[in-house]
Amino acid sequence: MLDRDDRQTSGADLREADARFRQWMYENLSHAADHFGLAVAEPARLGWLDRSIGAPVRAGDRQLWLRVVSEDKQWTGGYFWTGNLDANVFAQLAKPRVLDEALRSAESPHDAAPTLSNADQS
Repeated sequence: MLDRDDRQTSGADLREADARFRQWMYENLSHAADHFGLAVAEPARLGWLDRSIGAPVRAGDRQLWLRVVSEDKQWTGGYFWTGNLDANVFAQLAKPRVLDEALRSAESPHDAAPTLSNADQS
């Protein structure tokens, strides 16, 4: 089996690396919830290829959605990285509105960016 850099590896190696990465994503979600002063209300859900993680959260009596996206550092700039916040300009489009965001630099080849949105599609 080859990894993303075409190096030979075993399936067990990749499973272990995937498990470590998922744990890192859960920790990023926890750090983001602490950063925004939120309580995670339901179990988190991992996104496509484990590149994002999100969960319903509570801030007092408000129900919100917290999402953390991870990406290779080479792609963490420009429109790709700011698209969720930039999409707030489309007021007539039914979608969660980004309320706040924070960049957390990780000591890894990835960055993780938390985004806090309203839970409804207004």
